[in-house]
Amino acid sequence: MIGRDNELEVITAAATALAERGCALVVEGEPGIGKTTLLAAAAGWAKCQGFTVLSCAGVQSQAAVGYAGLHELVHPILNSADALPEHQRAALLAALGLAEAGVPNPLLIGVATLGLVEEAAATRPMLLVIDDAQWLDDSTLHVVTFIGRRIANTPVMMLCAARPRIDGESSQLSSLPHLQLDALDIATSRLLMEEALAGVDGHGLSALTQRRVLTEAAGNPLAIAELTKALLAGGEEQRNPPLTPLPTTRRIERAFLEQLHGVPEPSRRMLGLIAAGGDTAMAELADAARHVGLSDADLDPLERCGLITVVAGSLQVRHPLIRSVAYRATPLTQRSAFHHALADATTDAMRAAWHRSAAAYGPDEGVAADLETAAQAAQLRGANAEAARAWRRAAALSPSANDRIRCLVSAIEPAYRAGLTAEAIDILDEAEPLAIDLGHQFDLAFARFTLAVTTGVTAPPVEDLVALADRFGSHGELDTHIRLLAAAAAQCRMHGLDERDRDLIAERLHQVEHLDHPAVEVALATLEDTKYARQFRCRAATLQDALSDDLTALMSMGLAAESASDLATARSCWDGSIKVARRTGAPAIECEALRGSARSQIIAGQLTEAAVSAHNAFRIATDADLGLSMGAAAALLARIQAWQGDTKSAQQSLATAQQNLPSDTPLLWLDDLAWASGLLALTTHDSERAFTELSQMNRDRSSRRWAIADLTEAAVASGHTRVICQLVDEIDTEASALGSPHIVMLVHRSRALIAGTEKHAEHHFHAALDIEDAEAQAPLEYARTQMSYGEWLRRQRRIIDARTQLAAALRVFEHRGAAPWAQRTRGELRAAGVQMPGAASAIDVLTTKLSPQELQIARLAAAGLTNRQIADQIYISHRTVAAHLYKIFPKLGITRRAQLRDAIELDNATPAGE
Repeated sequence: MIGRDNELEVITAAATALAERGCALVVEGEPGIGKTTLLAAAAGWAKCQGFTVLSCAGVQSQAAVGYAGLHELVHPILNSADALPEHQRAALLAALGLAEAGVPNPLLIGVATLGLVEEAAATRPMLLVIDDAQWLDDSTLHVVTFIGRRIANTPVMMLCAARPRIDGESSQLSSLPHLQLDALDIATSRLLMEEALAGVDGHGLSALTQRRVLTEAAGNPLAIAELTKALLAGGEEQRNPPLTPLPTTRRIERAFLEQLHGVPEPSRRMLGLIAAGGDTAMAELADAARHVGLSDADLDPLERCGLITVVAGSLQVRHPLIRSVAYRATPLTQRSAFHHALADATTDAMRAAWHRSAAAYGPDEGVAADLETAAQAAQLRGANAEAARAWRRAAALSPSANDRIRCLVSAIEPAYRAGLTAEAIDILDEAEPLAIDLGHQFDLAFARFTLAVTTGVTAPPVEDLVALADRFGSHGELDTHIRLLAAAAAQCRMHGLDERDRDLIAERLHQVEHLDHPAVEVALATLEDTKYARQFRCRAATLQDALSDDLTALMSMGLAAESASDLATARSCWDGSIKVARRTGAPAIECEALRGSARSQIIAGQLTEAAVSAHNAFRIATDADLGLSMGAAAALLARIQAWQGDTKSAQQSLATAQQNLPSDTPLLWLDDLAWASGLLALTTHDSERAFTELSQMNRDRSSRRWAIADLTEAAVASGHTRVICQLVDEIDTEASALGSPHIVMLVHRSRALIAGTEKHAEHHFHAALDIEDAEAQAPLEYARTQMSYGEWLRRQRRIIDARTQLAAALRVFEHRGAAPWAQRTRGELRAAGVQMPGAASAIDVLTTKLSPQELQIARLAAAGLTNRQIADQIYISHRTVAAHLYKIFPKLGITRRAQLRDAIELDNATPAGE
């Protein structure tokens, strides 16, 4: 290897440090720059050092076959799969087509692969080598990226080679560290040319020609070598390259094309067949060759001129560009014949379907049917991206308009599940103008609604949903009529739509209210919460039982419960949604349900549980490449961190949220962002900014109610008291109608803060603290009310009464880890002449010493779950569970698993993810 010593040293240094930290590195550069050579050198070094080396390479023709690259990579270590947790093992084997299971969750497949790699690396370090990553199938690429993000605690190095993206779009691999391969300098380029000319008889190339080649090659190693070979092979008359420069890749392709001219016609055809087949097995390639009148003998000239090599029955093309050149040089009719022959030769139904698809000139009902079968099989293996593309290709080949729209509709869900939001929207945009059948119109409208509420894309207009609902109602299909109206109601909650939209939906819902349909009750509670809240709370358990198998309806009920100020029901619905989403392999929906759970837990003062839920949502969104969901989860994390006084982390989370939540994001998420920013400003005593941020929470009525006391505190502190009075009056009226002790308490505290030093402030403080169930429903907000009352009392020089309120508030703040308010309360107590001891409670120790994931693992372990059972629940490997417990024990001052229960004081709340 010439000219890449520095890059190889970077790689070997990182690999040498694997005992301390695993790592991933993406070697990026243009075609021919030396990526494959560098990877081969690194693999050779690793083998000499005793590493286990696993490798795979992306192949363009295999990009449609889900998990093809993954199978190649992990096949040598599949004997370690028995050590994996049950659900992870089943998901991985199903993805590789080695077992049957329910629809695997793509994230579970990633975790299983990580666990498999960890098992194999337990006794010796491992190097994973992935070449031409840009051509991996999407499902494998997702797993590779997942592993790259998670191997920090494993003696594993993952080395990928990829071409840079030139389309401006982000790549999954962009989240991993990169090593850029640049052009060689002139001195190294000359060394490489001397190597290419070594042993050449005669005059070789003149000095002028050599300079011309070096100029044309522009430091690209493959260009130097191949242009030199092409000129030498072309004879004296061709040894002066043309004056017109070409892009480097074009120059290399031209050099390869000229090499093809020197081989017999049958061998050129054989190379075209090889290019069409990708990495087809030799036996299948030989069978396909016989179908088109070729034989094994036609491989010999290709091998003699170095275009291919055959090692241990495996055929390898010297460079991927040779494949693309050979394929493009093959006439269309021959390409079609090659794909037909390869389809007949392969035993893999997915490959056969795609080969027949590539051979089709136009609509073909039989090929479309094969692709449908392949798409269904891919979905059963969790290869959602490939399934979506198979459905879409089947649509393009379907002669019937009805079949075409049916296939497009079928493509939307796997695209969405694969995190291909943009592709799912493209499919919707393509399908909607074709949809004449009412059923297809419903499928498309509901798909767009689902995408809107879970990924933040543009929602269907409410008028369109209602108009479509009316059409179903006029045909007597009331269930579908109600589903569409319920979707429109949920959309109002997510997007803060205006009163005209709400009134339109409510009018239609009232027309079917007599049917006593649970979805109608949920939708009315969402739209007209002040009117239906009490009825909803009375009927909540019955409604949830009726909707427990319908994931969309269950999530809609979670939103309705928030609107009705019924946090207990909201949390129950979100927990149920998490379980259903996990069981059905829907990470995007699970992420939204976890965010809903975290939102309710924060409002209820359950900061520890909320941190676990929000952290899990953020982790899933990151692993599934769901940018908007990542931003929404980060906004919730920022609010939790503000409550806990972790200002630095809260600022970082806010930056992440702002980066990932554009202005057209669903308004519910933007309210979460504004609330987090405003609360953080309150804790850092920036009242003006707090008021500015919290004032933006005027889009969602429910969020505005929960935040009213924060907004009032910011308004009073920044001198904007008059502005807030009318809003407090409005929410007072709503709170009375809702019958929510929590919000009534917040209103009374707000009125007390507005009253300031006036005597009637005490009336409102007493009214707030005397509300039945307020302390149980919202312990932190109740403690803040006590703190505010204690501050008021101290300023009235009623020191003894102030101490009572402040001491009670302090106990709650410290117990629940609300550090800024604990610090503020301690300051007030000192001013009242009381010095409080600094010892914190057990739960406070947990929240400060354990991360959210460590706390979740500790709780699950204390509940009696094994490491493998924990791993199956929270998307980590069982070895990662063990590593976390190894760190948790000394933090808690224990030495045995049996001591966990006493150490963490299990409370009545169910840990998120359980």
